[in-house]
Amino acid sequence: MKKIFFLIISIFIQSCFCPKKHNMEFNNVKKTIKVLSEDYYIDNIKIVEYIQKEKYIELIDSNYVTINKNGKLINSKIDLRNISKNYKTKGRPVDEILAKKNIAFYIWIVNPKLKNDDTNYGALAELTLDNNSMGKIIFESNGGCK
Repeated sequence: MKKIFFLIISIFIQSCFCPKKHNMEFNNVKKTIKVLSEDYYIDNIKIVEYIQKEKYIELIDSNYVTINKNGKLINSKIDLRNISKNYKTKGRPVDEILAKKNIAFYIWIVNPKLKNDDTNYGALAELTLDNNSMGKIIFESNGGCK
Protein backbone atom coordinates (compact mmCIF):
# COMPACT_ATOMS: atom_id res chain seq x y z
CA MET A 1 0.00 0.00 0.00
CA LYS A 2 2.85 2.39 0.83
CA LYS A 3 4.46 1.70 -2.56
CA ILE A 4 1.26 2.56 -4.43
CA PHE A 5 0.84 5.76 -2.41
CA PHE A 6 4.47 6.74 -3.09
CA LEU A 7 4.03 6.01 -6.82
CA ILE A 8 0.90 8.17 -7.03
CA ILE A 9 2.58 11.04 -5.17
CA SER A 10 5.71 10.89 -7.35
CA ILE A 11 3.65 10.92 -10.57
CA PHE A 12 1.63 13.87 -9.29
CA ILE A 13 4.75 15.84 -8.36
CA GLN A 14 6.43 15.10 -11.67
CA SER A 15 3.39 16.11 -13.72
CA CYS A 16 2.77 19.34 -11.79
CA PHE A 17 6.26 20.77 -11.50
CA CYS A 18 7.92 19.93 -14.80
CA PRO A 19 8.11 22.75 -17.32
CA LYS A 20 6.72 21.89 -20.72
CA LYS A 21 8.87 21.76 -23.84
CA HIS A 22 7.93 24.14 -26.64
CA ASN A 23 8.55 23.85 -30.37
CA MET A 24 10.14 26.53 -32.50
CA GLU A 25 11.13 26.83 -36.12
CA PHE A 26 14.20 28.45 -37.61
CA ASN A 27 14.06 29.18 -41.33
CA ASN A 28 17.68 29.31 -42.46
CA VAL A 29 16.79 30.78 -45.87
CA LYS A 30 14.56 33.62 -44.65
CA LYS A 31 16.42 33.96 -41.29
CA THR A 32 13.24 33.90 -39.23
CA ILE A 33 12.46 32.34 -35.85
CA LYS A 34 8.89 31.31 -35.11
CA VAL A 35 7.38 29.95 -31.90
CA LEU A 36 5.06 27.07 -32.79
CA SER A 37 3.64 26.60 -29.30
CA GLU A 38 0.35 28.42 -28.77
CA ASP A 39 0.33 31.48 -26.47
CA TYR A 40 4.15 31.75 -26.32
CA TYR A 41 6.09 34.71 -27.69
CA ILE A 42 9.73 35.69 -28.20
CA ASP A 43 11.04 37.80 -25.34
CA ASN A 44 14.74 37.92 -26.21
CA ILE A 45 17.38 36.25 -28.34
CA LYS A 46 21.15 36.05 -28.05
CA ILE A 47 23.12 34.97 -31.12
CA VAL A 48 26.79 34.13 -30.61
CA GLU A 49 29.53 32.92 -32.93
CA TYR A 50 31.25 29.74 -31.72
CA ILE A 51 34.26 27.55 -32.42
CA GLN A 52 33.61 23.82 -32.66
CA LYS A 53 35.85 21.85 -30.31
CA GLU A 54 36.12 18.07 -30.08
CA LYS A 55 33.26 17.53 -27.62
CA TYR A 56 31.85 20.99 -27.01
CA ILE A 57 31.49 24.46 -28.48
CA GLU A 58 33.45 27.49 -27.34
CA LEU A 59 31.55 30.76 -27.58
CA ILE A 60 33.36 33.81 -28.92
CA ASP A 61 32.28 36.42 -26.40
CA SER A 62 33.15 39.39 -28.61
CA ASN A 63 31.00 38.23 -31.54
CA TYR A 64 27.40 38.36 -30.36
CA VAL A 65 24.16 40.25 -30.67
CA THR A 66 21.25 40.38 -28.24
CA ILE A 67 17.75 41.19 -29.38
CA ASN A 68 15.37 42.27 -26.61
CA LYS A 69 11.66 43.01 -26.69
CA ASN A 70 11.02 46.74 -26.49
CA GLY A 71 7.65 47.61 -24.98
CA LYS A 72 4.55 45.49 -24.57
CA LEU A 73 3.93 44.33 -28.15
CA ILE A 74 4.48 40.58 -28.45
CA ASN A 75 5.52 38.53 -31.47
CA SER A 76 5.60 34.79 -32.06
CA LYS A 77 7.77 35.28 -35.16
CA ILE A 78 10.76 37.52 -35.75
CA ASP A 79 12.60 38.30 -38.97
CA LEU A 80 16.27 38.55 -38.02
CA ARG A 81 17.12 40.49 -41.19
CA ASN A 82 14.48 43.13 -40.48
CA ILE A 83 14.34 43.81 -36.75
CA SER A 84 11.28 45.97 -36.09
CA LYS A 85 11.03 48.85 -33.66
CA ASN A 86 9.42 46.38 -31.23
CA TYR A 87 12.90 44.99 -30.53
CA LYS A 88 16.21 46.63 -29.69
CA THR A 89 19.63 45.17 -30.44
CA LYS A 90 22.93 45.33 -28.61
CA GLY A 91 26.34 44.12 -29.78
CA ARG A 92 27.43 43.47 -33.35
CA PRO A 93 25.10 44.05 -36.32
CA VAL A 94 22.68 41.13 -36.75
CA ASP A 95 23.62 40.54 -40.42
CA GLU A 96 27.30 40.32 -39.48
CA ILE A 97 26.65 37.57 -36.91
CA LEU A 98 24.22 35.70 -39.21
CA ALA A 99 26.95 35.57 -41.88
CA LYS A 100 29.32 33.64 -39.58
CA LYS A 101 30.05 29.95 -40.22
CA ASN A 102 29.04 28.69 -36.75
CA ILE A 103 26.42 30.45 -34.65
CA ALA A 104 24.46 29.53 -31.52
CA PHE A 105 21.03 30.88 -30.63
CA TYR A 106 19.66 31.27 -27.10
CA ILE A 107 15.98 32.13 -27.30
CA TRP A 108 13.81 33.00 -24.29
CA ILE A 109 10.08 32.66 -24.89
CA VAL A 110 7.29 33.58 -22.47
CA ASN A 111 3.56 33.17 -22.02
CA PRO A 112 2.24 36.57 -20.87
CA LYS A 113 -1.01 34.95 -19.69
CA LEU A 114 0.92 33.24 -16.88
CA LYS A 115 2.62 34.76 -13.85
CA ASN A 116 6.43 35.03 -13.62
CA ASP A 117 6.62 32.43 -10.86
CA ASP A 118 4.60 29.85 -12.82
CA THR A 119 6.69 26.82 -13.86
CA ASN A 120 5.53 27.18 -17.46
CA TYR A 121 5.85 30.99 -17.74
CA GLY A 122 9.00 30.90 -19.85
CA ALA A 123 11.38 28.56 -21.58
CA LEU A 124 14.90 28.71 -22.98
CA ALA A 125 15.70 27.15 -26.33
CA GLU A 126 19.19 26.57 -27.67
CA LEU A 127 20.08 26.00 -31.30
CA THR A 128 23.49 25.66 -32.94
CA LEU A 129 23.99 26.08 -36.68
CA ASP A 130 26.90 25.48 -39.00
CA ASN A 131 27.41 25.67 -42.77
CA ASN A 132 25.58 22.34 -43.21
CA SER A 133 22.34 23.62 -41.64
CA MET A 134 19.78 24.25 -44.37
CA GLY A 135 16.08 24.89 -44.80
CA LYS A 136 13.65 24.86 -41.90
CA ILE A 137 14.79 23.45 -38.59
CA ILE A 138 12.29 22.48 -35.90
CA PHE A 139 13.73 22.44 -32.38
CA GLU A 140 12.53 22.27 -28.77
CA SER A 141 13.05 24.37 -25.70
CA ASN A 142 14.86 22.97 -22.69
CA GLY A 143 12.83 21.51 -19.88
CA GLY A 144 10.37 18.72 -19.54
CA CYS A 145 10.57 15.66 -17.36
CA LYS A 146 12.49 12.55 -18.16
